[in-house]
Amino acid sequence: IGTGSGCIALSLAHAFPQATVYGVDIAQTAIMLAQENAKNNTIENAYFLQSDLFEQIPADVKFDLIISNPPYINPAVQLERSVQDWEDHGALFAHHDGLYIIKKIIQNAAHYLKKNETLDYQLIIEIDEDQGDALQTLVANNKDFMDIVVQQDQFHRDRTIWIK
Repeated sequence: IGTGSGCIALSLAHAFPQATVYGVDIAQTAIMLAQENAKNNTIENAYFLQSDLFEQIPADVKFDLIISNPPYINPAVQLERSVQDWEDHGALFAHHDGLYIIKKIIQNAAHYLKKNETLDYQLIIEIDEDQGDALQTLVANNKDFMDIVVQQDQFHRDRTIWIK
């Protein structure tokens, strides 16, 4: 979810050639770029779909794993000029302190996940460094999920959540 240029989806498709990988993004330009990158890298097991999160995914489709790099930055945050001027703001910022889209993903993901006992975690989302505590509380109050782990990056800042 939030595939952008497709690098995460294409990396997974390359690493797991027997898997079928789907990348979704709300922006048609991102989907076109991801498709071009798949073609340029001769990756044939990755498919891209324009969708606002799960909106265009049929309700009966189930995944083993959902990975997302959604917009998660609080709009009030001032970014470095190089990021502010270069990056698509729709891919960076989200309302409600940057949590709006992450919350929507967590609220809906369980409906699109298969029960898969071989995977320790089935939902992985990149987050901002100050969102870990709020998301731990949100997942703890969600009956669809059993556990959440907040992983830190090399600078010891919260960077991803892994949800069981």
